[in-house]
Amino acid sequence: MCKHFILIWWSQLFLTVFIVLNVDVTFVGVFVKFRMDDVCRNGSANNDDANIISSSNTPYDEKERAHFNRIVSAFRAYRAFSLLRIVNTEKYFLSLPVNHRALLKSFRDNLDVIRTCIEKNNNIIKLIVKDVAYMFENVSHTLTCSTNQEEKGGVHQSVPSMNDQDKVQVTLKQFVRDWSEEGAGERRTCYQPIIDEILAHFPAHTCAPHDVKVLVPGAGLGRLAFEIARRGYTCQGNEFSLFMLFASNFVLNK
Repeated sequence: MCKHFILIWWSQLFLTVFIVLNVDVTFVGVFVKFRMDDVCRNGSANNDDANIISSSNTPYDEKERAHFNRIVSAFRAYRAFSLLRIVNTEKYFLSLPVNHRALLKSFRDNLDVIRTCIEKNNNIIKLIVKDVAYMFENVSHTLTCSTNQEEKGGVHQSVPSMNDQDKVQVTLKQFVRDWSEEGAGERRTCYQPIIDEILAHFPAHTCAPHDVKVLVPGAGLGRLAFEIARRGYTCQGNEFSLFMLFASNFVLNK
């Protein structure tokens, strides 16, 4: 029987596929596991909002809980934050001389299109954060906060930083690269060479693909891990960012 472990690593400068034979490896960290025939979820939410309360109260757990809340708050503030940017942009436009505004005839129409996009994005964000308190097997969270706050763009606990709001924007943009038709070209450039390398080293006619274990560090929204698992290999994605973990959980498990 052919058993292998593959570690994929890439950066802007190089791509490397590490292949180790006959090893049992245990990794400690934050993992999202992808199996085409074994995707499970840990419970379902009774409530939609996010002030996290857990049974553990060590200093580390408090920090982890605060971090978790901060990321959820950033997602929930997306609509209010984005619409405020549109309002400020429109105010600046209206402050221009009339003859300058005349040169930008479709500017305000474009702002209306962006408003519509923001509302649609916000509908997806509601689905992304709906059950996040139940996505980790080793942590149980209770959700407490009114849905009305979310609908009004309110945020429980604290106002997210500009940096966190930028990360929400980046996460939404990554959906385009990883899961849209528009991103197919970039996926072929970034992911296909890795997939081709795995197929070349471990073709199905020489060994059972499910015995080949592949780790994808920095898995993002999980498209590469998904594609590897779809070809029959045992694949595990490693991701540190809760922004990406929340979004990948939505796209792969819901």
